[in-house]
Amino acid sequence: MSESDGGKKKVDESWKDEVAKEKQEAQPESPREEPEPQAPPLPPASFPTLVNQLGVQAAMLLHGMPEVEGGEPVPHPEEAKHLIDLLAVLQDKTRGNLTETEANLLENALYELRMAFVDATKAGR
Repeated sequence: MSESDGGKKKVDESWKDEVAKEKQEAQPESPREEPEPQAPPLPPASFPTLVNQLGVQAAMLLHGMPEVEGGEPVPHPEEAKHLIDLLAVLQDKTRGNLTETEANLLENALYELRMAFVDATKAGR
């Protein structure tokens, strides 16, 4: 140590920045997070949507859905009958207040579901 530098050693610490930079470059880029898929927009709340949703639920119950992944579909005719009966109540309570298109939609849905119910209960015997 010389007296000109006050007895202190000079330490070159610039290597630390270079090591940190190399370390960062050596790491694989973190995978970019995919934006979560957006759910499709809900259909408008309307009479046809109500009839269709109840009808689809009843049809699914009639045909059955697997209770466990990869399992056999299990029909639930009594639950389906309940939804069919709800549609019949809707038909009774709205009679005279529906457009011709709405009345036809409800009538056709009830007819198709009732026929499917008869077929499903005959097949189950």
